[in-house]
Amino acid sequence: MSSKVKRAIFMLIFSEFLVCLGISLVIPVMPFLRNELHLSALDMGIMTSLFAFAQFVASPIIGRVSDRIGRKPVLAVGLFLYMVSEVLFALTNYLWVFDISRLIGGLSAAMVVPTAMAFAADITTKRQRAKVIGWLSAAFSGGLILGPGIGGILAGIDYKAPFWVAGLLGLLSTIALVVSCQVIRMSICRKKWRKMQPRRTCMATGLTC
Repeated sequence: MSSKVKRAIFMLIFSEFLVCLGISLVIPVMPFLRNELHLSALDMGIMTSLFAFAQFVASPIIGRVSDRIGRKPVLAVGLFLYMVSEVLFALTNYLWVFDISRLIGGLSAAMVVPTAMAFAADITTKRQRAKVIGWLSAAFSGGLILGPGIGGILAGIDYKAPFWVAGLLGLLSTIALVVSCQVIRMSICRKKWRKMQPRRTCMATGLTC
């Protein structure tokens, strides 16, 4: 496994972990929201379920889109939307904006989770594939497990703090993914240029290669 593939796999694992963290990060903050904003149990239930609903509806559509336009753009947009959803949740105190934030978060999960799995399958051999997909599954579970704990610790500072931190991580992940894609693209261009160089030299000297 090359170093570039290893870096790509690390980005996929971290992206998967981050998005799954966003699913469960809200759980320890629920009592604060309910007390501060006087929300009903129905309000809280709907807000919580909207994330999974958006992911359920969008996942099959996003899968077809990633097959057509490629994995990396879908992953980058998904991580950006994750950042938007977390920052939006941190900024507002209105229930309808909370609901929109959760819908955007679910859409981001639909863009990242299945696309990361497909991307891992694209860049690994048959021998490596099961191991890498196992790592991605572990990252998925790890995000769900650690989300409430991390959210509870950060909520001790401020009940909006978990979402500011998650939004910052989403921004850094988006930048890292875009930069890594540019580096890989430049590396490919250099290799193509080097292959063409001897032929260009022969044409300049007038000799047949």
